[in-house]
Amino acid sequence: MPSGGTGASKGIDDMEKSLRRLLAKRNCLFCRLQNIYGAAKDVFSDENSKEKFLAGSQTLEILRNDFNKITDQIIDIELQINPDAEPNFQCLNSFDELYSYWSIMLCPRDNRSRVTV
Repeated sequence: MPSGGTGASKGIDDMEKSLRRLLAKRNCLFCRLQNIYGAAKDVFSDENSKEKFLAGSQTLEILRNDFNKITDQIIDIELQINPDAEPNFQCLNSFDELYSYWSIMLCPRDNRSRVTV
């Protein structure tokens, strides 16, 4: 029988692996949002950026929900590993800042219609 450490240390190891996986996935989601944000900045001057922005905007609500859910899972695991840890939701502020820029670009403002291709 292979030795995998004590039950408690194996549990911590499994949680740390899950934590690393979730952190990588959250970083990937944030990078996707940054790419959409980058395209949004050039949406009126570059046709390729406009298409990237509009294509990316189709999944932004899902992206936001996934990001929030993964952040909650990360914090839950961090608190299981270290109950004295202080939850940090700063990444949600950063995400929402970029997300808000996206929503301004898509929503009508001052009687202007949505960005269209």
